[in-house]
Amino acid sequence: GSLPGIMKAKKNTLKVMTFAELGLEGEKPRIQYEDYQLPPEKPPVKMIEGTPEAQAKELVRLLKEEAKVL
Repeated sequence: GSLPGIMKAKKNTLKVMTFAELGLEGEKPRIQYEDYQLPPEKPPVKMIEGTPEAQAKELVRLLKEEAKVL
C-alpha cells in the first residue's frame, strides 16, 4: 500500500466481536483428534570431508553401497 493509505489505516479501529455476536456460540468442533504420534527419528547426518572431487566420489560410493539407490 501507499504511505497515505497506511497512515489512514493506522487511524481506523478494529471492532472486536464475540463468538455469540457471530452466531458461533455452542458450535461443536468439526474435527476431533484421536491420537498424536511423533514422526520417526531420522538417522544422524553424515558429513563428507575433503575436496569437492573426493566428496563426490564418497557420495557416489555411499549411495551405491549403503543406500543402494544407484
